Amino acid sequence: MLFRHRRAGSSGAPTADDEINFASLFSESSQAAASDRFRGGNVSATFGSAELDLRNAEAADGAATVNASVLFGQVTLRVPSDWAVDVRSSATFGSIESERTEPSEPRATLTVTGSCLFGGIVITS
Repeated sequence: MLFRHRRAGSSGAPTADDEINFASLFSESSQAAASDRFRGGNVSATFGSAELDLRNAEAADGAATVNASVLFGQVTLRVPSDWAVDVRSSATFGSIESERTEPSEPRATLTVTGSCLFGGIVITS
């Protein structure tokens, strides 16, 4: 077998880092943030999937930015239900989908930048 599906890069415990940067290449990985001053980071998935869970994080000064890059894969962003999301990403032969309802009075704003080529970015709570 040339490539074997495996779960790699997974973290058992959330990180308290203010920035998170990780990539998934031909695999599946996930990371959870538990910082009380989360500023953002970079997540990429190339022929794989990556999940960033921000539900236990607090945004620094009410704002954070995540750059999501996808090539033949998927990035899933799990965002607190009381955060607004501002998507500034582009998709070519792919999609960027939000599966959540925006809060009427957001506590913080997550800006999502990056690009999606032949894959997807999914934003959920």
